[in-house]
Order: sequence, then structure tokens, then C-alpha cells
Amino acid sequence: SGDKSVLAWFGSADDKYEMFIAGDGGVNGVNSCFWLFGHFISLEQVRFNGNFHTEQAKDMSHMFYNCESLQKVDAETLRTDSAENLDNTFASCKKLRELDLNGWNTSNVNNFGSLFFFSLHKFMRLTHLI
Repeated sequence: SGDKSVLAWFGSADDKYEMFIAGDGGVNGVNSCFWLFGHFISLEQVRFNGNFHTEQAKDMSHMFYNCESLQKVDAETLRTDSAENLDNTFASCKKLRELDLNGWNTSNVNNFGSLFFFSLHKFMRLTHLI
């Protein structure tokens, strides 16, 4: 509407829904992304496409907590340079099988507690976790 506010809308495909979020220059996850998608049990996929800016976020804990149906997330586009808390970020993501953390800088993190609690399976493939 010209005021640079974030716009969101839903679209449907078959029996599923897609949520789109748009903002001029992307969307900023300023200071805290705590519980951002937490408990979205039916969430299957998240594509940020490099447009969700988390460079300043200090708390990214519980961000995808209990997203039981989550199968794919382009987490490599999330910046963790300022992150101090990653507690339970991917906990209880039972269907998540592959996660690329390329580009994650966790040098400032002081809490990794339960980062992948109840998510790591013998079939899950983590890449670029350094």
C-alpha cells in the first residue's frame, strides 16, 4: 500500500495452503525470531529465498520447534552472525531429513541446548555443520 509494511496472503493448492510474506527489500527478523514458526505442526516447507534477513537476530531459539511435518527449509539462507541462542531451533522436526547449514556462523552462540532434540534420525543428513 506504499507504506513499506509487510504484506502477507494465503494461496491454496489442492488441500494445502501456501503463505506468502513480502516486504520491500525482504523481511527483517530483527533481534528475535523466538518461536517464529513454533508449533506450526502442519508446516511442510519453508522457502526464504534469501529474503528473510536474520543478520541482527540474537534469539533464534524455538524457531521451528515442534514443526512435526517440516520436510524442507532453506536454512542456509538464514544468517546467524549475531545469534546467541539456538536452543530448540529444530527440536521435534520429526520429518526433517536434510538440513544444509552452509553459511551459518555460530561463533557468538552461547546456547545450543536441544538444537536438534527429537529430530536427528538415522536417515537425517546434516551438511556443512562446522
